[in-house]
Amino acid sequence: MKSSVQLNNMIVEATEALARDAEVFNSAEGDERAAAHDRIVATKARVAVYQEQLTDALEAEDALRRAGDAPKAAEHASCPVRDVATAFTGSRNEFLAAQNGAIGRTVKLSASELLNATDPTYKLTLPTKTDYTLPSNVIELPMGFIDTLATGTTDFSLEYMVAGEFTNNADLWKPGKVKPQSNESWEKDNALLFTVAHHMPISKQTAYHYGQLQSVIANDLMAGLKIKEAACALNLDDGDGRKGVLKKDIQKYQAKKSEKFYDSVRRMITESWLKTGIRPDYIAVHPYVLTELDLAKSTDGWYMVLMMNNRLWQLPVVEDVNLESEVSGSSGKEKVYGALVYNHTAATWYTSEADALTIGLVNDQFIRNEYTLLAEGEHLITVTRPKSFVYLADAIKPGA
Repeated sequence: MKSSVQLNNMIVEATEALARDAEVFNSAEGDERAAAHDRIVATKARVAVYQEQLTDALEAEDALRRAGDAPKAAEHASCPVRDVATAFTGSRNEFLAAQNGAIGRTVKLSASELLNATDPTYKLTLPTKTDYTLPSNVIELPMGFIDTLATGTTDFSLEYMVAGEFTNNADLWKPGKVKPQSNESWEKDNALLFTVAHHMPISKQTAYHYGQLQSVIANDLMAGLKIKEAACALNLDDGDGRKGVLKKDIQKYQAKKSEKFYDSVRRMITESWLKTGIRPDYIAVHPYVLTELDLAKSTDGWYMVLMMNNRLWQLPVVEDVNLESEVSGSSGKEKVYGALVYNHTAATWYTSEADALTIGLVNDQFIRNEYTLLAEGEHLITVTRPKSFVYLADAIKPGA
């Protein structure tokens, strides 16, 4: 039988647990509220049992006192009452090290045995709770090129004029002579609208139990549009005339033998300026190219620190994972990573329908307790000065 002190302590602990569960019950909802209710009912039942046992224990202890004896502190079979020395060395009768010649041997005692020598509950497994917070699965990699372009809006596909050549024959004129004639030309190009879209079905029941599920899916769908649009701005080529910047008639730079790519970029700046008369104002590079730029060392092993305030050759540098391509190598197709020099007004990103999210039903989703999230946007891109763009496709070559 437990002593009255033990039972009283158990009643106090149970009462405190009741107070905690009552707070949870008053503030929680759904399954958590129901679980708190069940714990309250069970704890009240235990308190009633403890109170009955306490009454019996008090009567028994009182009978002992009347008989001239005193109630002893309760012992547990797995945890007898003992002092600190006994907890470390064991009982006197069992300590046979001296007579068996074991003096000097190491006694191994675990931390749990040392700290919990008198605690019978230390081996109980601690309760756990599952966190159902859903993180996003989208990895938004650097896609800086599209964000630097000029922007506009349109309701239709566009036919636009592309800068051609200007032949400047201006010269001194003398009386009796024919004044010289200069020439200039433009070319027409078409920019067709294209739609970027994707969707995802979702269960109403699942969305209800995972409160943030719909918002996570919605954000990921919108992020997916941005990722694809950034790729389209550079590499779009659908075979029907829709092309990104790298698929237009831009300048392709070939590095000189043993030329470092940062030296190539400086020459590309000059080529862009001389072919258009407009100085470039951005450099876009693949993240791997920027990494090599940051790690560039001199012949004596010192870092060169070629960039200052995120600028190379006084031009701001943006990263874009879409500046990569494949070339044929000794082991088949191999990836190369590029750099692009340009003036941001040489191309314009137009929006016809802004990226948006729509919620609706598809087929028999209504009777299946489901619905669908749809994200889409409609855009086009014009490149009015293609020669402003100078592209070095293999700033980092395979095996470099």
